[in-house]
Amino acid sequence: MVKTSFTAHNQQFLLHLPKSFVGKRVEILAYTQEEILKENPDANPSFNFNTMKVSTKGFKFNREEANER
Repeated sequence: MVKTSFTAHNQQFLLHLPKSFVGKRVEILAYTQEEILKENPDANPSFNFNTMKVSTKGFKFNREEANER
């Protein structure tokens, strides 16, 4: 896979592909970053993870009991 970003200074762009691409079907997409932001403004949504608190005060871990079969 080849991914590149650049600022266009004219309408032409020369892309060098790896030798492993020769003889294979290649798909090329061209879009501006502004287009992506307009289409999907929530691309990086912020999540609010609610957590629960558990008190482990006084808890004793018993390795033998945990490994019983």
